Amino acid sequence: MPHISWLSMHGALTHFPIAMLIAGALFDLGAVLFKKSDWRPVGFWLLVTAVVSSVPSLATGWVVGSNTYGHAANPPQVFTMHRLAAFVTCGLALLFLLWRIKIKDNAAGLAMAASLIGSLILFCGVSYTGYLGGEMTLGEDGGAPAPSAVTAPATTGCPCG
Repeated sequence: MPHISWLSMHGALTHFPIAMLIAGALFDLGAVLFKKSDWRPVGFWLLVTAVVSSVPSLATGWVVGSNTYGHAANPPQVFTMHRLAAFVTCGLALLFLLWRIKIKDNAAGLAMAASLIGSLILFCGVSYTGYLGGEMTLGEDGGAPAPSAVTAPATTGCPCG
C-alpha cells in the first residue's frame, strides 16, 4: 500500500471546503442578483458542507504545521499567517452558519445585506488562506516547491501521539 503523507492528505482535503465556501458565496450572490430565491438554500447547504469538511482540513494542517515547524522558535511568517487565516475563516464560517440557522435562513432587507457581506468575507478569507497555502507549497516564483514543503518530514500513525 502506498504511503500517504499528512502533507498530501492536507493538500487533498483543503480543496473541498474551499470550493464549498466559494460556491456558496456565488449562489448567495446569484440568488439576489438574478432573483432566484431557490438558490439561497443551495448556498446554505454549501456552507454547512464547508464547515463540516473544514474539520479534517484543519486537523491535517495542524499536524503538518506541528511536524514541520513545531520546534522552530520563529516559523516562517507565511506559515503563521496561513494557519491564522485558516482558523479565523473557519471560525467565521461556523458563526455565519449558526446565524443563518438562527434566522431560519429567512433574510430580507438589512439581514440579506449582512448575509451577502458575510458570504463575501468568507469568500475573501478562504481565497487568502488558499493563496498563502500556495505560497508555502509553490514558493514565491510559483515554480519549484519552497524548501519547507520539500523538507517536511513524513509522518505516519495517529496524530494524537
